[in-house]
Amino acid sequence: MPEVGPHPELAAVLAEATARRRGRNGLPRGASVRLIGDDRQLSAIGAGGVLRDLRRVHGAVELDEVLRFVNNGEKAASLALRQGDPTALGWYLDHDRIHAGSSDTALDGALQAWKADTDHGPNSLMLASTRLDVAELNRRARQVLAGKDGLGVRLSDGNLAGVGDVIVTRRNDRRLRTSTTGFVMNGDRWIVQAVNRNGGLLVRHRTTGHRAWLPAAYVVDHTELGYATTIHTAQGSTVDTAHTVLSGTETRQLLYVAMTRGRQANHSYVTTVGHGDPHSAFTPETLRPRDSTTGVDCVA
Repeated sequence: MPEVGPHPELAAVLAEATARRRGRNGLPRGASVRLIGDDRQLSAIGAGGVLRDLRRVHGAVELDEVLRFVNNGEKAASLALRQGDPTALGWYLDHDRIHAGSSDTALDGALQAWKADTDHGPNSLMLASTRLDVAELNRRARQVLAGKDGLGVRLSDGNLAGVGDVIVTRRNDRRLRTSTTGFVMNGDRWIVQAVNRNGGLLVRHRTTGHRAWLPAAYVVDHTELGYATTIHTAQGSTVDTAHTVLSGTETRQLLYVAMTRGRQANHSYVTTVGHGDPHSAFTPETLRPRDSTTGVDCVA
């Protein structure tokens, strides 16, 4: 039996039932199960809150130093944002990290900033809270990339992808192997290296360098362009710079995740109505929302 290494899924996004199942399956076989994650980030779609429950009942070891960011001011701002402190936005506003405008202005602003970063080398990613905005960002990104034309294989988001494009896989499939223990997973980002005549793709993983063949049926149903992705999908990712399109109504958890993906810089492009003042882009309810998942945690 091949050795099973640490599972990369963040414990914060595990539903309670999934966490219990992982423990029941692993512990009797001598496995060591360690749940690691941030309970202030996005939780599971189903009944979640497992990290909060464990910390409250049994206690937990907590990290006390932020290592991701290059800028010390951004480290402090991220911790304040994590707590839902509205004063956290002051740092982002003072350092021109929040940009306000119309919907089209927000999309174009994120795209142009991402393109500028990409042209100069940093690993950059665009984010959005809705799949509609993600698909539009990806469509525009492919258009502005040098050498990209209308040719390619149709993906599940309606966009095209060809050699050199970045895509993201949206479904786990253990039949699609990347190594003796690895397989294609939801949220993985890949670079397309070849397209076969049936519409299948040879792809290389952006992080590990492992390769996989994605059959045409999988490509059509479970892949999207990967220049932009949803905030939920990006949780757990680390890049150099991140540019996020927001409506201004996102929860604090969404905003916290979005503004902490980039080591060097994190920017948000907020759709506003009226005078377009970035200081009015977020409301107190955004940072301290009445989160429906709290009720789910209690009754599940």
